[in-house]
Amino acid sequence: SGSIVCTPHGIRLHVFRTRIGVPIMDRMPWGALPCSGLAVILAELAALTGGAWAMQTAPRLARGDLCYQRCGGGDGKDVDRRGQCPEDAPCAVGGLPASGEQGDFCGALAATCGGSPYVPAARQALFRARSEEVERINAAVPRAPWVAAVNRFAAWTDSERKALLGQRRAWHRL
Repeated sequence: SGSIVCTPHGIRLHVFRTRIGVPIMDRMPWGALPCSGLAVILAELAALTGGAWAMQTAPRLARGDLCYQRCGGGDGKDVDRRGQCPEDAPCAVGGLPASGEQGDFCGALAATCGGSPYVPAARQALFRARSEEVERINAAVPRAPWVAAVNRFAAWTDSERKALLGQRRAWHRL
């Protein structure tokens, strides 16, 4: 019902016409092939159980849990568990379907299962206003060498954005 293929980077399982990759390490020396010891036992267990344990890597989410957040930058804060929400509570931002555009700023417009009000309405209004402004700017210059885009500060208030600038330097106090 299944087969095990050993590679230098991990074990690949072919179970019931599905292919499951079990990475061991990104780079493994050829002298320590992963097809030995515990790796083979785990691969055989996966082949015997039909790979069901490998498919269920994370538990299902409940209503109100964070299901989508895109921070960018590769800092490990990205969350994409949209398929793990309950059927009666799909992943949404305040009732709107989650998309890459709406989750571009970490936490500001993150999506939850059931679309619970994780994001205050004021922040959604700020984001919509700034998105319309960006679209207006892009439409004003039809063949511009650059295109304006919404960044992660789009849902921040003016006082929050101003706080990023820090303190003004008082040159007379030097």
